[in-house]
Amino acid sequence: MDSSSIFVQDATVGIINGVIDAIEASASIAGVDRMDVAVAYASAAGVDLLESRLSNMARWRRWQKRFLVSIDFGTTQPSALDRLRRLPNSEVRVPRGREVLARAGLAPRVPFHSKAWIFYRSRYRTPASVVIGSGNLTVSGLATGGEAALAHVWPIGSRDTPGQAGTEQLTNWYEQVWDMADPVDAILPSYRINASRSVMGGLPAEDSSPAATAYDEASVSEGTVPPDLTAMHAGAEALYVYVDRAIRNRGPSRPGSQIDTPLGTSTFFGMPAGRAPGVIGTVSMRIAGFPPVPRTIRVGSNGMDKINLPIPGRDAPDTYDNSILIFKRTSELDSDGNDLFDLEVTDEDGLRHREYFATAVCPLRMAGGRKYGLLFGALDGS
Repeated sequence: MDSSSIFVQDATVGIINGVIDAIEASASIAGVDRMDVAVAYASAAGVDLLESRLSNMARWRRWQKRFLVSIDFGTTQPSALDRLRRLPNSEVRVPRGREVLARAGLAPRVPFHSKAWIFYRSRYRTPASVVIGSGNLTVSGLATGGEAALAHVWPIGSRDTPGQAGTEQLTNWYEQVWDMADPVDAILPSYRINASRSVMGGLPAEDSSPAATAYDEASVSEGTVPPDLTAMHAGAEALYVYVDRAIRNRGPSRPGSQIDTPLGTSTFFGMPAGRAPGVIGTVSMRIAGFPPVPRTIRVGSNGMDKINLPIPGRDAPDTYDNSILIFKRTSELDSDGNDLFDLEVTDEDGLRHREYFATAVCPLRMAGGRKYGLLFGALDGS
């Protein structure tokens, strides 16, 4: 029986990998050995993510792969086109490529903005599955950005069913655009030069977002949290941490001003996921009734992130012990240009209040069992 599924993703509500999951599910059905792809923009990291998901498919190296990727506005990375053409049995063409290269700012006369993935069993004329959505071939488009996709699959053995025949307009359009598009080898040398001069500079802006950057960094790093969780850290509105006893970094008889959190928590604060011990960066923290103060986040010798907190009794309440800390984003900067985070020192009732107004909650546990988590949404009601 034919089946349709809707996939969504949005790191700000804690949903990751929707589009790439839709593509993988549609590509993995039995007998698929050919794919046609049309996307507006591509990044090298997006191509890497696609290959990591599909390269384990049966006979992947033998699949016929065709990619239509635009260079409109210089948004696609030249390195992405190069990586696509180097995939096994792959051919890449650029819609209206020569025309766009000749126009100021690489601004197209008619933008190419399609996102379609068509999978075939080569013995049949009609598709075995299709994915139509909003995501580009970028990390943001495939994994972290606010996107939606519809995947439709026809079972093996089906051939030219009414539903498949309904894809004729899509497949005819693809063939027409493919026939008119320029081979990437004829475009790429000039495009490398022009992309660096364009407004976008050859880097899709969506892949420079914190969630996409964190996802990509975690994908190529070892010893950090998984890419999914890293991107969720970067997309969350608030981070909460249970504190039994703050680290006594100020001496055994004085209340501590430091807590350990899992490696990669730093991405919530807009920083890279560090690995080697040392300071990762600085943010400003503000507790109600106290002035904002700059605080550092670093990787400790124990392999965990260490968050330095406002000094108890001076810039904060007398102690953080036996409390729940909720770090919440603001849109403000301090006088030194550091991102400002509101810090709430609360209890179970305070956390439940925040959870009530959140659009999504991601409860987590550290290796030792201590609880922490992420809150998504505007968190109104404060």
